[in-house]
Amino acid sequence: MVLGGMSAVLSFISPILAAPLIYVSYPLLGYFDMVIDIFSKLATPWEINNIPWAIVVGYYLILFAVILWLQNLKGTEKQRNKVHKVYKRTVSI
Repeated sequence: MVLGGMSAVLSFISPILAAPLIYVSYPLLGYFDMVIDIFSKLATPWEINNIPWAIVVGYYLILFAVILWLQNLKGTEKQRNKVHKVYKRTVSI
């Protein structure tokens, strides 16, 4: 994808300079297209028309609580490591 983007930008400057990048990115684009075709045949689409707003709000509140809990857990681990380092220094003296 990066090669395709670079060749698109380079084609505005000089199409002759962009041609080698296009030829290099073409097999990768074909592979990408093949993988998408294979997985699109395997997937079955789900359609959800009406979701009550209370469920949506509840989901995001739970998600927010989990994020805060994980940040707090990470913060206490850093604090625990600081205390352990200070303790090691005082014991070794």
